[in-house]
Amino acid sequence: MRRDVLGTLMMVTKLMNADMERGLGPAGLTMARAQVLWEIGGAPGMTQKMLADRLGVTPRNVTGLVDALEGLGLVERKAHPQDRRAIQLFLTASGAGQFRQFQAGQEQFATLLLGDVSPERLAGLRTELHAIVGKLSALAEGDQTGR
Repeated sequence: MRRDVLGTLMMVTKLMNADMERGLGPAGLTMARAQVLWEIGGAPGMTQKMLADRLGVTPRNVTGLVDALEGLGLVERKAHPQDRRAIQLFLTASGAGQFRQFQAGQEQFATLLLGDVSPERLAGLRTELHAIVGKLSALAEGDQTGR
């Protein structure tokens, strides 16, 4: 039974990733670039260092992603007003439009997938998924017990 559930979770992951990649392609975005847009849209003015920490990647990786998004006219860098070494990140008008499309798409997708699930079942599913995320996070940090 556990292996069946794990197999189902893996299939959900695969199908959701494929769906997201199909939706992002026409905008010239990859999953990584979309994640950067999502993070900046949720916290405008964050520094590249803060973004790297949130994504769990090196500052060098962030530089490449931001360069690409800047080239697409979706993100802009601005000097930090208090720290001359830091760069703040903001969405351009086009980037903000893309961010709003992400938000609307997420709402539509949630309704499509979960619209007919009762609030009680959704609450239970959320609880179980949060527990799984916690265990996966612990494993990613090297805690082999998943705690």
